[in-house]
Amino acid sequence: MKKNMMICAAGLAFMLPQTASAQDWNGIYVGGQLGYNSYDVDTDVDGLTYGVVAGFGGTSGGLYGAIEAEFNLSNVEGEGSGVEFEENSIGAINLIAGAPIAPNTLLYGKLGFFRSDVEYEIFGVNFDDTGTGYELAFGGEFALQNNLSIRGEVGFFDGEFDDVDVEFDGTSLSLGVISRF
Repeated sequence: MKKNMMICAAGLAFMLPQTASAQDWNGIYVGGQLGYNSYDVDTDVDGLTYGVVAGFGGTSGGLYGAIEAEFNLSNVEGEGSGVEFEENSIGAINLIAGAPIAPNTLLYGKLGFFRSDVEYEIFGVNFDDTGTGYELAFGGEFALQNNLSIRGEVGFFDGEFDDVDVEFDGTSLSLGVISRF
């Protein structure tokens, strides 16, 4: 279902009127995003994330590249098998590569390293921990005006907790608004 939602969102972005002139994808950008993360940590854990992104990108020879930092607060939680899990925040550094496919549309892939602050309770004992790992995401950005765009991403991540020997993986979806300078 999540995959179908992203396909529909991407399709809608391409059907929007072509109101923007050729987007300048070069330079500094900042934005906000709202997302949904779903983890598999021996039980299903999911919830909303919301945060900010900032980066520097540019085009050369018809290709796009960027480096980006993001910070998100999280409402991701779940419980099962005697474990309660809650994620508080996520920070990431990402490398982005893609190509403009139309004057106001950019498609890209993203490879990032993330750090997640979590709390969990195992049979009544509380723990604070850090999860680290990588994310591979695919997305698109559509310029609404010369310096304002919307974007959507679907990502797949894999990581492990630092203090306990537990690995996790999951899926993320996000929608954002970007302003370029």
